[in-house]
Amino acid sequence: MEVVTTVNLRSIDLNLLVTFEAVMSERSVSAAAKRLGLTQSAVSHALRRLRTTFGDPLLVRGAEGMEPTPRALRIATVVSDALGQIEQVVDEAVAFDPRRSERRFTVRVSEYVAPFLLPALCATVRREAPGITLQVAHFDARETDQRIGPDEIHVRATSLTPPPAASAGLRLIEDVFVVLMSRTHPQTRRSMTLERYIELAHLKVAAAALGTNMIDDALASRRLRRNVMLTVPSWFEMRGVIATTDLVAAIPRRWAGDPIFSAGCVSQRLPLEEVIFAVDLRWRLRDARDPGHRWLRSLIERALPPDTAESSGGPRQC
Repeated sequence: MEVVTTVNLRSIDLNLLVTFEAVMSERSVSAAAKRLGLTQSAVSHALRRLRTTFGDPLLVRGAEGMEPTPRALRIATVVSDALGQIEQVVDEAVAFDPRRSERRFTVRVSEYVAPFLLPALCATVRREAPGITLQVAHFDARETDQRIGPDEIHVRATSLTPPPAASAGLRLIEDVFVVLMSRTHPQTRRSMTLERYIELAHLKVAAAALGTNMIDDALASRRLRRNVMLTVPSWFEMRGVIATTDLVAAIPRRWAGDPIFSAGCVSQRLPLEEVIFAVDLRWRLRDARDPGHRWLRSLIERALPPDTAESSGGPRQC
C-alpha cells in the first residue's frame, strides 16, 4: 500500500522542481545535469532532497535504466504543466513571430506519415518562417519508451505502450489495413478470411517503419501467426515486389490507394477488424501553451491531406 506523505509547499525550492522535470524527462542524472548545465553531484543532491520532500524514491533503477514510481508520474504531470505556465508568463513579453524567429524544432515522424506530411509542412515553413530550423527524424526501433525532448514534437502511430508522462496528444489520422496482392494472385477472386490470410506467404514491413507491431500482436492474441517470407526495412523496398510475386502485405489503405505505389496490385480488407492504424500528434504538457509550439502543431494539422483527416472525422484530443 502506498504511503501518502503531506508536503509543505513552502519547503519546495522551484529549482528542485526544474531538476525533477529534467531527471524525469532524461531518466538519467548525468543527462539531466548536462541539460541543466549543472554538475552530476548537484543533480544527485537535488534528487535526494526531492525524495526526502516527497517521501518517495521517485526514480528507481530498472532493467532499462531509471524508472519512475507511480507517484513520480503523477507529480510529473502537474510539475511539467506548472513550469510551462511559469515560462509562458515570464516570456509573454516576447511574442513569437514566425517570420523573424530563428528557433529550432525536432519533429519525429513515423515513416508511413512522412511522405504525406513533409512536402506540405516544409513548404509552409519555408514560406512563413524562413529562419526556423526543422530537424526531422524517424523513431529508433530499439527505443522502448516514447519520451519527448525539449522543442520536440512526435507524429507517430498509436502504440499499446502508455504515452509519456506529462504529455498531451491529438489524433490526426485513422486508417484501416488492407491486404495488398498481385492482380494475378490466385486469392484475388476469393474473400479474405482470417484462415486464408494466415495461410498466405507474407511480406512484412519492419515495425520501425510502421511504428507498430499490432498485426502480429493481434494474431498472437488468437494464438496465430503469419508466414513471413520476406521482411523489408521500409515501405519503399516493397514497391514492385508484391506485384511480381505471390507474397502479400498488410498496409494502411492510404498507401494501397496510391496508383504508383500499388501498380499491378489489388487489395482486400484485412480480416482483423479491431486493428486500426491511427497516427497521433504528441507534445510535452510543458510546451502546450508555448506560442512557437502551438504554431508548429497547427501547421502539422493543416499539412496532412484533407481527405486523410476527414476520413476519421477530423483531428481530436487523445
